[in-house]
Amino acid sequence: MNKLIRFTSFVLVVVMVVLWLGYTFPKFKILAEYVRFENTICKKPVTYALRNVDQRFGITEQEVADAFDKAELVWELEASKELFQRVDTHQKHDVGVVFVYDSRQETSTKVSDIEKQISAKSSILDTEKNDFSQKEQSYLMMLTEYNTLVAEYNSLIARKNQLSTEESDQLNRIGQRIDELLVKLSEQEREIKGDVVNINKQVSDINADIGAYNELQGGNGESFREAEYVSIGNNRTIFVYEFPSKSVLSRLLSHELGHVIGLEHVAGEDSIMNEYNTSRRLTPTNEDVAELNRACNRQGAIQTLIAERLNNK
Repeated sequence: MNKLIRFTSFVLVVVMVVLWLGYTFPKFKILAEYVRFENTICKKPVTYALRNVDQRFGITEQEVADAFDKAELVWELEASKELFQRVDTHQKHDVGVVFVYDSRQETSTKVSDIEKQISAKSSILDTEKNDFSQKEQSYLMMLTEYNTLVAEYNSLIARKNQLSTEESDQLNRIGQRIDELLVKLSEQEREIKGDVVNINKQVSDINADIGAYNELQGGNGESFREAEYVSIGNNRTIFVYEFPSKSVLSRLLSHELGHVIGLEHVAGEDSIMNEYNTSRRLTPTNEDVAELNRACNRQGAIQTLIAERLNNK
């Protein structure tokens, strides 16, 4: 009986040890990888690979790579060292990059298209307004000439029976010019009225586009993230959801690469690491540089981060 009890106790202990190892080993494995990654930041390049670029973004992988090159330089020029290295997808890498096409980019594309429409229509409208202004000036000049000639004509008519031969010829010339001006003034009036209708229609179209633009922008809202860096265990991924242009993409990627090497958000609106990242500037501010220096020189904070990471598992 005692042997059975001892054997049962031994089996229970073995099972508990196995369960404990099964629960703990993955954490130690995650911890080891986390320590390795954290300790090599700013000491050796972080490797990343383009895992997927949805074709609906209308951008090639080469164009994405070019945008990443510009984004890398933002931090590498300040650090005076290589901080990132792009590798092929099949190679081992620290961070994956995925372009996820959803309603955010669809909305962004629509907004961009409307912006182009507004710009094109506004350009045409400005040209037509300029033409209208010239026609209006020409019309007013002719109208002034017409009124002057009518006054002169009436003055001559008032003493028609007393006119000299020269004055009679002048009266006839003035009468002919008045007739010509009446025809031209009538034509220009029709053109000007047509231009006014056309300009008002274009203004209405532009206002409708602006209304659609504002509605889309309002629908987009602050809840939409353009991109985000997600780190769960040993899985680190940059997700890109939307960008209005290739130039903005570089700025966006520089922000996420900053997070990859441990940079936190800063307050300055022009800073690359600003939380809302609304500026289009691609040069680090003093705040960005200070945050880069903090991230690349941190030592004691790593242990705290590791403890927090384990407690969240």
